[in-house]
Parts: sequence; C-alpha cells; structure tokens
Amino acid sequence: MSDFRLEDHPVVFLKPRLSYPYAWVGHIPFAYLLIDLLRPRQLVELGTDSGNSYLAFCQAVQILGSDTRCTAIDSWQGDPHARRYGEGVYETLKRYHDPRYAAFSRMHRSFFIDALGEFEDGSIDLLHIDGLHTYEAVSEDFNTWLPKLSDRAVVIFHDSQVRDRGFGVARFLDEIRGRYRIAEFEHSNGLGIALVGANVPEAFVAFMDAFEQRPEALRRFFNELGDSLVDDGGRPGGARAEQVTPDVTCRVFYRDGNQDYDESRVVMAEFAAPEGPLALDFAFPEGVRPEFIRIDPADHAGVFRLSGMAFSVAGTSSSIDDPAARVGHVSGDLLPDVPRGEIRLVAFTEDPHVEFSVRDVVQRLPEDGDLQLAVTIGFDVVLNEPSLWSLARAQEQALQTLKQTIYAAAPVVQAGAALGDIATAVSALHVAGMVMIPGTGPSLYTRGLNEGFGPERRVRGHLTGLEDVAVVRFDIAAGEQPAFVRVDIPALPGAYRLSNLVVDGVAVPDLRRRVVAAHGQIIGAEEPGAVTVASPDSPPYIELDVSDLTIARSIGISAGRDLRPSWSGLSAVADLGVGPSGGVPQSLAAVEAAAAEQAETLNLKLDRMLHGMQLLNEQNAVLRGDVEAGRQELAALTRFEQSRGILRRILRRARRKS
Repeated sequence: MSDFRLEDHPVVFLKPRLSYPYAWVGHIPFAYLLIDLLRPRQLVELGTDSGNSYLAFCQAVQILGSDTRCTAIDSWQGDPHARRYGEGVYETLKRYHDPRYAAFSRMHRSFFIDALGEFEDGSIDLLHIDGLHTYEAVSEDFNTWLPKLSDRAVVIFHDSQVRDRGFGVARFLDEIRGRYRIAEFEHSNGLGIALVGANVPEAFVAFMDAFEQRPEALRRFFNELGDSLVDDGGRPGGARAEQVTPDVTCRVFYRDGNQDYDESRVVMAEFAAPEGPLALDFAFPEGVRPEFIRIDPADHAGVFRLSGMAFSVAGTSSSIDDPAARVGHVSGDLLPDVPRGEIRLVAFTEDPHVEFSVRDVVQRLPEDGDLQLAVTIGFDVVLNEPSLWSLARAQEQALQTLKQTIYAAAPVVQAGAALGDIATAVSALHVAGMVMIPGTGPSLYTRGLNEGFGPERRVRGHLTGLEDVAVVRFDIAAGEQPAFVRVDIPALPGAYRLSNLVVDGVAVPDLRRRVVAAHGQIIGAEEPGAVTVASPDSPPYIELDVSDLTIARSIGISAGRDLRPSWSGLSAVADLGVGPSGGVPQSLAAVEAAAAEQAETLNLKLDRMLHGMQLLNEQNAVLRGDVEAGRQELAALTRFEQSRGILRRILRRARRKS
C-alpha cells in the first residue's frame, strides 16, 4: 500500500477558468487531484451549468496526459436548485470547450435518463452528480447510473452541506455510508466522495486513508487552496484564476398574490454586452396570467431604464402607460423626474429589480392564447466585470450613508447635488476597474530613439484623482530623457478616452498629434488634447512622441470611460426615495453642503479601497508562500521519515550480524 503525499501532486496549483456561478470553485483543486489519482478511463458529469467543474476536469486530463474520455450531460436549461438560464450559457461554454478539449471530451445536451443508453455497463470510472438536489433526484441519478459504473468507480456529489431549500444530498450520503466508504469536504457547499468500485486505484485509496487519519488538515488545505481562487465575496479573485466576464441575463419573474418569486416561474433573455436600449419580448408559459411581475434587468449592479411596457395576447395589446404608479418592491433606487412611461433604476447591489402590479392589465386581454410582455431596457451601465463587484458592494455602503445623511438633513429637498454624486459614483466605479484590479495598475514605459520598451523601463503610476476620470502621475527617474513613452492605464478591454497630458505640472495641449502607435483602434474625432482608443479583447494603450519635451520630474494623464452624457438630461430631484415624504423643507445650501461632505467621504473610501486591494494582493502572495512553505515542510518531513526508515533497516541488519 502506497502513502499519499500532497507534494507529489502539483497539479492542484493549476490556474482554472472561472465563470458565474461560483459555488463549485472551492473544489477545483481537488478536481485536479481526482484526475491525477484516478486516471479514469471514462468520466461523466451529470449537471454542468457554466462548466467550472467540468472544464477543471478537462484541463487536468489535458495537462496530465490522462487517457480519459469525458462527457458532460446537461439540458442546459437550469433547475430550481441552481438557476434558470437561457441559451447563452451553453453557447459560451461550447465556444470555450470545443477548440481546447473536443479531442477527448463532448458536451452532450440531454436529460440524464435519456443519455443512459449511450454508455456500456461497467464503463464509467468517475461520476460527478450535480443535477437537481432533492433527495429523490439524487437517489434516482445514483441508482440509475450505478450499473454503468466500473469496478474502479468513484462518485462525487456536490452540495452535501446544504440542508435547506429541499436539498437532499446529505440525507442520501447518510443512507449509503454503510455500503460505501465516504469522505466529505465541508467548504463550497460541501462535496461528498464515495468509493463505489471494489478495485479503486491504490493511489486514491491512499488518499482516503490519509483523509481518515487527518481529515481536518486535508479539509483545511483544500479549503484554503480553493479560497485563493476567489475573493471574500465568493467571486473570482487573485492571479490564480482566469476571470470570465459573464453575459448579462435579464429575467422576468411572475407570481400570483399568494405566491413567492422563485426560479420555477421565470422567463429570460441573455446578451453578451448590451449597450443602449434593447427592445425585448418575453413569452410566458401556456395559461400563465400573473398578478405581479418582477423585472431583473441584470445580475449585476448598474444603471437601467425601463420603458415601453406592454402585454399582448394573439395580437391584442394592453400597454402600461404609467409604470411608476404600479411599482412595488425595489432593489436599488428609482430616480424621480423621469419621463412618463419610464422607470430609471440605479443599483449597486448584485440583484437589481423592480416589481410591478399587473393584474388589471392582464385581465383586459383575451383568455385564449399565450401571454407576451414587451419592454425596452436601456443599459446605461452594467458592472458585470468580476473585478468590480467588491467595489460595487463598498460603494453601495457609501451611497447608503449619503442618502441617510441627506434624509436626516431634509426630508423634502431639491437634491440635485446628491444625484450628481450618484452619477459620479457610477462613473468612478468604472474608472476604478481600470486601476484597482489586484496585480495590475497604471504603467508608463519609456524608451529612447532606436530602443525598445522593456520591463526595466517601466514606471508605475500614482492615482492622484478618481471621479469621472482617473488622474494618474508617473514620476520619471532623475536624468532620464525619454524620446517615446507608452501609456498603459486600463486593466480591462474596452474604449477609453485619454486626455490632459501634463509634463512637470504644465499642460501639453497637443496629445492627439503625439500618438505614434496604439494597441487598439483610435476612434472618433477628438479635440487636440484628447484621444479615444478601443480594444475589445485586451487592454488598450498608446505610444506618444515626447522627444521635443524636457521632462524633469513627471508625466500626468487622465483616463476614463465617459458616462456623463447619460446623466446630462436629469433635472433636480425632489425626493431621493429614502424615507416618507413630508417634513420641514430645508435650504438647498444645507443639502449641497451635506452632499459635498459625502462626496469627499466617497473619494476617501475609494482611496482606502485601493490600499485595501493592494493589501489583499499582498495577502494572496503570503498565502501562496505559506502553501509553498507547507509543501516544502511536508516534503522535508517525508524525506526525514524515509531516511529514518532506511536507518532503522541498517541498524537491524547490523544487530543481526553482530
């Protein structure tokens, strides 16, 4: 019997590709280890969703050169325990999967029971069950696929630690503990492991032995390793994970008066990157006539406009002329003084939505025929970049403080200044995404004539301002006189406006003329002091000719995504919606003073977030160092044990000879 040694399996430190949702992410290092220990001939996954677990299996198969055939089986429609989703999840996964893994892997779109006939009995070495999580569904999945398992088979079950919402994985695991050897991880909703085959590979049996001897140590190791892939909010984080920007999904939930909203009553639409207004049509299931609907324009924070709402059946339409009068619960803030027939929502939460009462509108339509909803949604801003989510949560807290301060000062006021701060906060958040991603930051590369840009000529930037644009200063080494500089500020792909070139505190008005090269495309006609550069796949940058300038100390430049036009038509606000109307009016000057104070607080908050994210990056580095040190200590201990064993054998031989 061999011993299990973690240091023999560096595959656990691979860098995964992550996409929403992230409940499985914490188990990805163990998924890598599973492939290394089992080297399965055939792997089948029941329930794949966006593919975090399955792509990790495929990645390990490819890296390790394992002779494994992989199959992901899913309807790609979702379920009440996971989420309902549209065609985009399948298409996005397929676009990533097929070019990389199609030689040994396939995505099989089917219900689990319908795919059984495609597999021979006794052919599956590793089965991952992650479909509907009720006790009945998990029991059926296991028992119907049991004949397909080989004598080497291992089965893993996700969500073994979830005991609400009708989840029954824990109950099923308890039921089979007497028949099979079971191990369980408790993080990331839990992962149950069952040794089903009588001849499981010795390497995996050694792991199970080690797990039974020191379960808490191994649980802690894989928990911490999984945590290194995500931030404290469970979102992708750190340099060890490839972050995938999720599609934007718009959902319309529906219910009657005695029902709650849940994933069994929802229709949806998906987009890659919506910009501007989109006219959407949602078809409800046959016979559905809801009393209430809840429109979730996206899964992420942002600024949204809803208009043109109308229900129809068989060509007969019933429009909603004043949606504001039908609003129920709101997640976010509705901005007043918008045109009649429109709702404008600002939300820093991850679940923005607006509920509407629609019973009388629907009752005016014919009873025969399927109900449809038409609505136009304007996506002014959607914060769907994973790097921005923790900032959005912090900004939400700052915004709540701002609103509470304004309400305490004046329940009924002309709070235009406060609305301006909300706009600034949204703009700042987009700019923050350029400069606050851990491990990145504004950079300036310098070179002379007939030289190239190299890492040794890199100058890190200092963020000196962050409102609707980022203002960055680069300090040049004394005595250096570059002929050309390359400005790298954005850390994300997209279109950015670079302006306000400053050398040693003096404005240089001809920035556009100085551009000699760009990564991306120069777009639009700009004034001489600005240039807009766009790149859809990687961060853009520009190269400038500064050979005629004398640079003694520093170069400064501003960069940002111009979000102001979408706010320019807003008038002053009478009520920000943070409390009941009424009370003694206060002067506008008092409110503006309070708003200005809160704006300063927001800027300080962003400065602290920048410092905090730098600390987070340092902590991640320390964690990686701790893990590596632990591996080295474990390796040293193992070598010591081996040496001690050899020494004992030598001593025994010496005693026998004497």
